[in-house]
Amino acid sequence: MNAIDNGVYSLITLLSFLLLGCGPSDNTGILASDRPWDLPLVERLLRELSRIFSGDAGVGHDYCADLNDKSIIAGMDSTGLGNVRWGSGEDVIKCLNTLTITRHDALFTLHNLRYGVAEGYSFTAIAKDSQKSQQSNECGFGIHDVKVDLVGFLDDKIRQFTDGLGDKTAEGRQGFLEGKIPALQFHGEIMDEFNKLNDAHTLYISPLDMFTWTLPICFDTDLVGDRQVLWLCNLHMEVVYTELYGHATTQGSSGDEIIEIDGMNVIEWLKFMVSNDGPLKGFYSDPNQRINQAFFVSDSIQIPLSYRSPPKKQYIDITFSNGQKARVNWLVRFLDYSPSLEGSWGIQRPVVANIQCFG
Repeated sequence: MNAIDNGVYSLITLLSFLLLGCGPSDNTGILASDRPWDLPLVERLLRELSRIFSGDAGVGHDYCADLNDKSIIAGMDSTGLGNVRWGSGEDVIKCLNTLTITRHDALFTLHNLRYGVAEGYSFTAIAKDSQKSQQSNECGFGIHDVKVDLVGFLDDKIRQFTDGLGDKTAEGRQGFLEGKIPALQFHGEIMDEFNKLNDAHTLYISPLDMFTWTLPICFDTDLVGDRQVLWLCNLHMEVVYTELYGHATTQGSSGDEIIEIDGMNVIEWLKFMVSNDGPLKGFYSDPNQRINQAFFVSDSIQIPLSYRSPPKKQYIDITFSNGQKARVNWLVRFLDYSPSLEGSWGIQRPVVANIQCFG
């Protein structure tokens, strides 16, 4: 695969993000606008291609193109338009960390959220501190402890972009807004804050919905006497895992008791994972319900990037009751839409060839 094909693959794989937020081009005769957010998606794609191959991409190594060789095709998705691929958490996170969003698009998103929340979410004041709410509770219902100041959070985020804009010239403001920031961090911080409400009605949906982190093992649990016990069970993902990592997930077997994960008692680890500091917060106000939904209802443990941030570590360390230890790496399921675009790429190539940077 040559350099151009690598770049094309990388961009096609990531088209569904709509995060191309491309910088200005000297080719004003070809592209009608120097404001990237005004451009149709195809023109934004061509501008991004021009930027990459002219050497202005600002990114050294293309970790997204690497996924072509570092992931495994597991079939087509349900639409028949894209390949389902599996990759390692560490490889995929390197790709995601190179994605960007313009400050203009980020600020536009924050303003929509800020005024949508302030005017459309009826529990904004209560969520700021549920224990100090001025609302009456004459029936004595239990109150979930929530302290999420959405308006304050969004105002702070907006100020990070707008402070100092008044001191800039019009050209300076435009240049600042056309500048880029990491997309995963931007969307992740918003998702994390909204998920602290632990309410399925208030999710922030990011453009990263083609990626889902998956733990290639699962857990069973039951009471043994008065003790809650966690056992290992397998998801039959050994073939994929072995192809990616060169070894099996663990040397353990289904039914082996797990006593520690990441240095914590297993029950404390489950609680941490669904807490406000963990990657599985959100959806339900009751933490036990969150634990059941995340670990024991589905047949796998998943973190969809459409509404949750990826785990900070790309592995978990397990200790079994027999003293055996294992490190299990997160896998990532993602979609590759290049098969459905290959037929149209021949039409786009002549247009790309007309861009000065390709001449």
